[in-house]
Amino acid sequence: MTKDFARPIRTLLVTDFPVTGWGLARLIESQRKLVYGGMATTRTEAMTALTAAKPDVVLIDIDGELGPDMIRDMLSQSSAKVLALTGSRDSVIHDRTVLAGATGVMGKTAPVEVLPWAIERIHAGEVWIDRRSMGRIFRELAHKNDRQEDEKLAKLTRKERAVADSVLQYPSAANREIAMQLHVSENTLRNHLTSIYSKLGLCNRMQLYAFLSNNDK
Repeated sequence: MTKDFARPIRTLLVTDFPVTGWGLARLIESQRKLVYGGMATTRTEAMTALTAAKPDVVLIDIDGELGPDMIRDMLSQSSAKVLALTGSRDSVIHDRTVLAGATGVMGKTAPVEVLPWAIERIHAGEVWIDRRSMGRIFRELAHKNDRQEDEKLAKLTRKERAVADSVLQYPSAANREIAMQLHVSENTLRNHLTSIYSKLGLCNRMQLYAFLSNNDK
């Protein structure tokens, strides 16, 4: 479904700092393209508000008790984009926030007029993250993906790994040929392949070969 960007962007505030929340609410209410969707000050209130308010964007202050980990919980219940506000310059916190699912991170020292623009941009599908952070995050994601692939491969049994190695070594060989090489029946080979596909999240030998090629150590 295509989003209606002409409709005001419903924005939910999540902060356990009432004074900060009050100021942010007034700022949102003053914007023609934004609509105030309420404020949550606790984890329970936030999860309830996601269902009740159905926000397009959640603006969360991560400097209090409602830290970056709260973002992952919210995204499990809502498709709203998340923009995090923080006074911290710690790159670890910024990266952790994005890896938790935030579409943007904005420092509290940014000009006030930039915040509504940032909300509009992430609602439109863009990210609000500085280039230096993006580089760090991409590297972290690559390492994370490598670890996930290694974990998947570790689930294979010894016989399944032998089948996988044969597929990698002889990508164009027929199942019959691989079965003969492994001294198993074609039916047994098919059973092994079905189990391998399930464990690795794949559908066919072509995908298996591509997966193994990318993870060949």
